Amino acid sequence: MTIDWKYDRNNDDMIASYKGMTLRAVREQSPENPFEDWDCNWPIIVRSSDRHSRNDVYDRRKGVSIDEPLLRFSDDLLVHMQHRIAIVLGTTIRQLTEDHDDENRSTNYCRDADLLRDGFNEELSCMTGSNQFAAWCGLYGLLGIPALLSGTNGYCQGDHAQVLVVATPEACVELGATAPTVEQLEDTVALYAAWAWNDVYGYVIEDQDGDQLASSGSFYGSDWIKSGLEGAVIQEADELGERGSQ
Repeated sequence: MTIDWKYDRNNDDMIASYKGMTLRAVREQSPENPFEDWDCNWPIIVRSSDRHSRNDVYDRRKGVSIDEPLLRFSDDLLVHMQHRIAIVLGTTIRQLTEDHDDENRSTNYCRDADLLRDGFNEELSCMTGSNQFAAWCGLYGLLGIPALLSGTNGYCQGDHAQVLVVATPEACVELGATAPTVEQLEDTVALYAAWAWNDVYGYVIEDQDGDQLASSGSFYGSDWIKSGLEGAVIQEADELGERGSQ
């Protein structure tokens, strides 16, 4: 069952009639940040239009920070995958080693893991914005760690956020999950977007006299079927109706 919601100009919310009760869907003014206050989300890195000089990292797990994927490469793996890493970073091994006077100078293959790590880190540090996010995502791909790079737009012109979701091994352990699907990673981006663009709602149930019977909140997203708001308000209204008829 679905509800026929209509806009209520007087209260600037959505309203519906259901079994003699009035249902209201209201926008929450100060919702929780689910990536700071909850423990059930995949780690993300965000660069939004109002954060030109820094990224926001939301990762509640101990271990390597998700904005340092190179630290997850062992020395042996770094040497073994050097050409693939170089491609992700838009460089070559010859370019990384051309200023060195030892046996690694201007070669197409380097056996010095420290030299490689320093060079790759320097390349990453010189990147900004979308290029850096794309490089991080590419490095996680080389490691076989699921990651999704996406973007989301707000309602005001210029409101935009770039979001990288990473299913780190630490997060998989703590969440008791195997590798997530692309849809699950996309849901994580959608959850961030709902919070960032103030798209979080609650409901209020009123009787025929306008007195409040029940309320609940923290439903993230304007799709109220997917967020669970519509199902929750119907269930609570049905229970209120059953108690009232007894």
